[in-house]
Amino acid sequence: LPHIITENAIAELGFEDCIVYLINDSGEYLVQRAAYGAKDTGSHQIVEPIKIPIGVGIVGHVAKTGIGEIVDDCSLDPRYIEDDASRNSELAVPIHQNGKVIGVIDSENSQLAFYTQEHLSILTAIASIAGIRLSQIKVRRKVELDRDILAERMAEKKNELQMAMHQLQQTNLQLERMVDEKNELLRELHHRVKNQMQMMHSLINLQSNEVDNEEVKRNLFICMNRVHCMGLVYQMAE
Repeated sequence: LPHIITENAIAELGFEDCIVYLINDSGEYLVQRAAYGAKDTGSHQIVEPIKIPIGVGIVGHVAKTGIGEIVDDCSLDPRYIEDDASRNSELAVPIHQNGKVIGVIDSENSQLAFYTQEHLSILTAIASIAGIRLSQIKVRRKVELDRDILAERMAEKKNELQMAMHQLQQTNLQLERMVDEKNELLRELHHRVKNQMQMMHSLINLQSNEVDNEEVKRNLFICMNRVHCMGLVYQMAE
């Protein structure tokens, strides 16, 4: 935005030069951000950019007071700071954002008393628009930053969820293997018990055939039936 101000708006006013200053993050200095005229290299780079402490020079004074100024004869103003060359008149207006000065638009001219109240009004209007646009840019950048942070956090959460799902799948596979092993052991146990029951049934049956005592035979028969029933239970469990 500072370059748009210097390249388009200021150029139309017929000014010899113009510098857009913005206050740095610490609030101590005004830093040159864009230039029109001798300090403009033509590639959005400023020739030997300077920074001015708040309250120092005409630019620093305007930044401190928040009031635009016209200086008809810079040689008579002790606040004047020579930059790339000494000039005779100067116009500086503050850039406001939410009631706070965030920068200054400054122009110098080789003619004495070059700037008029109309110039002051026009440059003040430009500075007002610049303040609004800079505020919009600041909000947009914050939104973009918040969006990027949110996207990064969502990506992190997605990775965490994928890892958790992978771990859950591994746990499920492990549990399935454990259940399969348990079922296999149970089937083996049932099979062995069933075989033992069948063997006991056969042995009791043989013993019954060898016994002549009816009471003993009856008891053996009862035992044989019980063993047979238990064998059926284990067979059903398989």
